[in-house]
Amino acid sequence: MRNKGLNLKVMFAIIGLSVGAVSCNQPTANTNTATNDSTKTEKAVTAAPVTATETSTTPVSAFDGDYSIVFINTDSLVSQYKFFTDGNDKMIKVEKTMRNRYEIKAKKLQREYEEYMKQGKAGLLTLKQQQDTEASLTKQQQDLTEMDKSMSERLMMQKQMLNKQINDTVAAFIDTYRIEKGYTLILQKQTLNGVLSADPALDVTADVINRLNAKYDFDVNHN
Repeated sequence: MRNKGLNLKVMFAIIGLSVGAVSCNQPTANTNTATNDSTKTEKAVTAAPVTATETSTTPVSAFDGDYSIVFINTDSLVSQYKFFTDGNDKMIKVEKTMRNRYEIKAKKLQREYEEYMKQGKAGLLTLKQQQDTEASLTKQQQDLTEMDKSMSERLMMQKQMLNKQINDTVAAFIDTYRIEKGYTLILQKQTLNGVLSADPALDVTADVINRLNAKYDFDVNHN
C-alpha cells in the first residue's frame, strides 16, 4: 500500500484532442441499363458520400496500473531545508564582510576630504598640495566605485553558484525519492501558484524536508 498516494485510473495524464480514424469511401456510381422491345429504362444507383477526416495519433500512457500523485510545498522547503537556510546565512555574512570593507574605505575618504576642506579654508595648503590632495581624493573615489561594482558582481556570482548547488541537490533527491516511493508524479505547491488546492493527504513535504536535512547533516559532518 502506497503511503499518502492518490490513485487515479488510466484515464489520467492524457489531456488534449483526439481525432479518431474514419474510413474513407469515395463516391461510386452504379448504372444499370435494361432494354426491352418498346422501352429503354436507365437506372443509376450512387453510393452516399462519406466525409473523410485526417487521422491523428493520441499519445498513450506507458502505465497499465494506478497512478500515484503527491506534492511538495516549496515555500516550506525553502524555509526549513538547512541547505537553503545555511546558504542564506552564509550569503548574508559574505555581503556584510564586503560591505564593511567598503565602508572603511568610504569613511577614510570622507575624513580626508573633510580635512582637505578644513586646511583649504584656513589657507594652509600650497597650490601643489591642493592639486595632489584632489588627485588622491579623486583616485580613491574611483577605486570605491570599482570596488562596489566588483563586490556586487562577486556576490551575485556566489549566490548563483549556491542556488545551482541547492537546486541540483533537491532535484536529484526528489527524482530518487519519487522512484523509491513508486510515485508517478510529484507536483510543486506554492502560495497562489501552481497547485492552488490539494488534499493534505497528498502532502509529502515533511518527509522530504526531514530526509533532505538528514542527508545535509551527514554530508556536512563527513566532508
